[in-house]
This record gives sequence, C-alpha cells and structure tokens, in this order.
Amino acid sequence: MVWSGFWESDEGLMGAIDALRTLANCQPMPLKEGAMAQTKAGRHPVRIPTMHDRAVQTLYALALMPVAECTADARSYAYRPYKSAHDAVAYLRLVLCSRYAKRWVLDGRIEDVFGTLSHEWLLTHIPMDCKVLEKFLKAGFLTPPNQVVYDAPMGALQGGLIAPILVNMALDGLEHVLSDGFRVVRYGDKVVVVGKTPEDLTSRALPAIRGFLAERGLRFGPRKANLIAIEDGFDFLGFTFREYANQRRAVGLKKGVFLVTPAKAKVQRFKKRLKSILKPLQHGSPARVIVRLNPVMRAWAQYYKAFNAKKVFASVRSYVWWLTWLWCRKKHPKMTPRVLRWKHFKRVEGNTWVFHARTTLNRPVTLVQLAYTPIEYHTLCKDLNPFLPASKAYYLRRQKVGASRCASLNPSRSTLLKKQHGICPVCDAGLLHGEPLEVHPIHPRARGGKDTWKNLLLLHRFCHKQVTYSKNDRLKAAWRKAGIVDEGSLVPKRSP
Repeated sequence: MVWSGFWESDEGLMGAIDALRTLANCQPMPLKEGAMAQTKAGRHPVRIPTMHDRAVQTLYALALMPVAECTADARSYAYRPYKSAHDAVAYLRLVLCSRYAKRWVLDGRIEDVFGTLSHEWLLTHIPMDCKVLEKFLKAGFLTPPNQVVYDAPMGALQGGLIAPILVNMALDGLEHVLSDGFRVVRYGDKVVVVGKTPEDLTSRALPAIRGFLAERGLRFGPRKANLIAIEDGFDFLGFTFREYANQRRAVGLKKGVFLVTPAKAKVQRFKKRLKSILKPLQHGSPARVIVRLNPVMRAWAQYYKAFNAKKVFASVRSYVWWLTWLWCRKKHPKMTPRVLRWKHFKRVEGNTWVFHARTTLNRPVTLVQLAYTPIEYHTLCKDLNPFLPASKAYYLRRQKVGASRCASLNPSRSTLLKKQHGICPVCDAGLLHGEPLEVHPIHPRARGGKDTWKNLLLLHRFCHKQVTYSKNDRLKAAWRKAGIVDEGSLVPKRSP
C-alpha cells in the first residue's frame, strides 16, 4: 500500500475540497510510523496520517470539540481551547495554599492512554458516525522500509488529530467519580488527587480511579502512583509544589509558606541543554552564541515566570555567565581576564557582566538576563464554554489582557497582541484561535523599516501571505487606508 503524502498544487487542494464533501464513504489509510519519541512516560513511535485523513479528522474534530466542551471536567486542562498547563498549576496552587487545605496528594499517570484505550467504549460513547470512527480506529499503521501494515486492536489514533479529543472525552467523568471529599486536577494522562488523609486516598480514591479506567481499558499503574504529603513536595508539569515550615506564617492547618517553583530535574536538564548548545560553537562568533542561546532562554523563562522562579532564574543566570566566561577563556587563551571583560562584557541596567557582541550588520546584541525577568503570576481561566455566546465577552477580555501572557508567545508578540487588543487587523478576527501567527513590518526592513512597535503588526500566517503577495488593487487600497502597509511595500517578490 502506498502512503500518500501531501497535495503539491492548488488544483490538488481544490480537488481535495470536493472530495471532502462526502465523508461517509472515506477509506482511511494506515498511519506512517516514523522515529521514536522520548517522553516521561517512555519511548513511543511517532505516527503520521495522510493529508486526506488529516483533513477528514479535522472536520470531525471541529464538530466534536463543542460537544466535548459541554461534557468536559472542570479541572481538565489538556487539549482544550483557552486552557493550558499554567491553568492546571494555578488551580492546584490555590487548592494547596489555602489555610485549611487538604494535606495529602495522590500523584499518578495513566499508562499508555493513547495506545490501550478500548475501541468498544469509543464506538459506544463518542457521538459521531460509528462507521467512520471504526474505520479510523482499525486503519492500523505501516513501518518503513518494508511497508508492512500492522493492525491496531486498541488505542485512540495515536498521531491522529482527533486523538486528544477522544482521550479527553473518554476520561471526562473522573472528577464526578471523586467529587466527594477530593480535589482532582488532570492534564492529559497526568492525574493529581488531593485528599485529607492517606487512608482516604488509598482506600477510596485509588480504587475508584482504577474502576473508572478499567471500563475504558486503561490502567492507573501502582508503580506510577505516589502518595505524598505537601510538606515533602511533589513535581507536576515541570513545577515543584511544596510547603516550607515557617512559624510566622503558620495559620489554620498550614505549617508555613507554600511555593510553586521550577522542578530541580527540569532546571538541571535546561542547564545541560545550554551546555550542549554552546559546545559546538567554540569556534564561532560571540554574536552566533547569543543568537543561539537567546530564543531558548526566553522560551524557558516564559514558561516558568508565571510562578515563584526568581531565585531559580538568578541561579541559572550565574550558570550561564560561567558558561560564557569559560567560552571566552577557551576562545582567547592568551588574553588576560581584564581584557576579556572589556572585550565581551558590558554594563546594562546595573549589571556589569552582560555578554554582548555585534552582528555582521553591525547591530548590537546582548545575552538575555534571566535574573531580570519579571515574575507575572498566571490568572486562572474560568470554567466557561468558549463556544457559548454568553462566554464570548469573557474570552475577548482575556485575549486583550490575560491571554497575552501565554507560553506560546514571546514577549514581543505578547506586546503586539495587547497593542492590537487580540485582533488581526486584516480579517478582524481573534488572534488566539490556534492559527499560526507572524510579525508583519508595515514599512519593509529591506527599504529601511525598523523593528519598532509602531512599524510592526501581528497577523495570522494566511493574512500575512495575503498582504505580501496579493495583486488585488482594491485590497491594496484598503490595507493602505487601514495603515497595514505603506506605499511601495506591496510589490510582488521577483524570482532571481
């Protein structure tokens, strides 16, 4: 069987649209198995559906998502619109830092949720065409180079676009099963249950979870369930939750102060990553070092700055300084420390040891200073259905203020998002609906445009392409009037 890849022409795309008008007779092809991916749950293969099957699954996903939101657990935060890992961490922090908080936690993971989910349960409970769903579930997968097709007797289309929605719908209801005396937070296959005593968690919560999962062909493995007191601390989604003893701040059942900090294992892994990035650049330029390190450090800081990470940022900043200083010593072994400091470091905002350089265009660049990253606590998203008209005003308000502080956007894009009130000026639609975003210069850089806030806009990728390559005179005039482009910037690119 030949694995069809992608559509290469506009004619092929239009033909595919016509073919998607009738989905009842679609015949999915096996998924193509690629390289092994390493996750915390173990190694698993990456499986890729064909473009046609992805399009069909996308149509069903658009129809299933509003239904899934109506039946979703309130404290399930993975694979849902406007929900994130930060919401799960923020809610768990609010639960555990209360003065009368429950003090024991059951932390576990559902074993291979995408690979062992029962087909019978899905066909019985998922509200979609059972024949189409069964075809996708039984499509199987093929492995290169022999192109051998293997059956899939269980599982939820691992690699398919509707797989996360199917898993969420299968696990919805767990919170209702444990509603009596427990607090439940779920992020994908990770489950955290908070209870008053360890006896309640082991005698009531754990059997209820296993019984709930057994109906769906899943397991809550005994080796992956940990019973922990909050003063001992536990890790969840890259953060460490722990209560530290402090007599001055002890009140009610609290024995001190509760903090959410970056997990030590994640910090050590991040340091190793920085070291591995810097190692092959020993013979490169200082500007190259800064250009490679800055995006990685910004992304890491964006994720962890929503909670108590100030001391960790200072520690990582010291480690990065040591890496850059060691790089300079190896780069210039005969240069004295005083000359090295004068050559590669300068003073910025009170810090006299900021690694700096100049690019080939003679532009100054400096290394990101993690210690100066401001802590901006995440605002927990309300449990509202975004598909209901009554919730539209709340989510628009969240886009303008709160939703701009999300981990998927860097600081510059977050600033542009707030400046535009979460709206794309080309199509007048919201920017945070899962579409890729791109930065558009009003006056092109090739003609002297600068990277200033007045000259930049945040657009959808499709809108950006339309602005760049459109030849429609009416659209060009409308964009000039709206200030999206200036005179002379709508010239189609010529092939060399």
